[in-house]
Amino acid sequence: MHDQFDHLVLPGADHGLDPEVRARLMTDVRRLVAGDPGVLIADSLRPITHPDHVEVVMAESPESPRSPRWRAIALVVAAVAAVAVLVVALVPRSGADDVESPAGGVESTSTTPAATSPTVASSTTKAPVELTDDDIARATLLSPTEYAPDWSSIGQNSNPIRLDATKAATHAECAGFVDVVFEGPRRPAAVQWAAYTHGPPIDGGSQYVVVFPDEAAAIAMFDAAADPRFVNGCRPAYIGPEVPCCVDASVDMWPNMVGFIPEDGVFAPVGDQSAFVERDFTWLDEKGERIGPETEYLALVRVGRIVIGLETVGVGRDGEVVTSHDSFQNALHNSVVRAQAASSGSPLPDGCLAIAAGYCDET
Repeated sequence: MHDQFDHLVLPGADHGLDPEVRARLMTDVRRLVAGDPGVLIADSLRPITHPDHVEVVMAESPESPRSPRWRAIALVVAAVAAVAVLVVALVPRSGADDVESPAGGVESTSTTPAATSPTVASSTTKAPVELTDDDIARATLLSPTEYAPDWSSIGQNSNPIRLDATKAATHAECAGFVDVVFEGPRRPAAVQWAAYTHGPPIDGGSQYVVVFPDEAAAIAMFDAAADPRFVNGCRPAYIGPEVPCCVDASVDMWPNMVGFIPEDGVFAPVGDQSAFVERDFTWLDEKGERIGPETEYLALVRVGRIVIGLETVGVGRDGEVVTSHDSFQNALHNSVVRAQAASSGSPLPDGCLAIAAGYCDET
């Protein structure tokens, strides 16, 4: 681009724009043409005085039209006008479509969508992006730090956590729930899950995330999971007789947070809908020996069109606290924050979110 400011010399002036000022103006114009929104032309014009002006200012009235003050102001105005003309002529228009005007001509109409703030404000929130439902489900999964202190994530290196619609369809007790709760071709939804471990002694927990095409389907699953007919009929029929845990790694595991009668006052509500239970349970290890009792915390949460199941061991078989109430409440909060951020197209990176809870620092 050649220098557009050579003509900016006032009648009777011995010079135009200061060379340094002119160079900065040309640099800023180039940045504006390139689409840089952070350019401030006023910054380029700030050192507008010329060394020769120092003596003249002492001799002339500052109100004189021929004084350096007025000369400098006129130069600034002329320069800004020139920059405006250059920017209008050179900066490419984005997001504009040509449409036919009523008079038969062509006019430009901006179709650039207005900028929106992400659902969750965070210093680590990324710019909104286009996410698939599977991306959203994966982005809702918690890191070990977000899940609970002293737990580790084993990802999907465990028995698959799955609700199989084909298997459910073989049980009459599940007839009304197959296409609402279970994973199958007639219930389109993205599903992700993760397993966590603590110990020794070894305890396990998990998170189960379902992203539906719409909120109505998510509400239907949430409500069905607490239906007594599902809890007392379909669930036990589907699970069948108790068998030793973890013997066959290919056997699907039922997500315990799906299918319980909620209790009031166990945990503080989160999301758009939430249900919780605290209960004692026992289980058979791989040798067939009964382990327990242990206390587990179960939660089912809905955030828009996302349903999140979360389970953990609260009190272990030895009576020691494995996961405190506050820690599980923190995990629930983190799940909601992740779901909201992912839904807005701004997934959060791994790392602790609930700084105020005191379980981890900002990094």
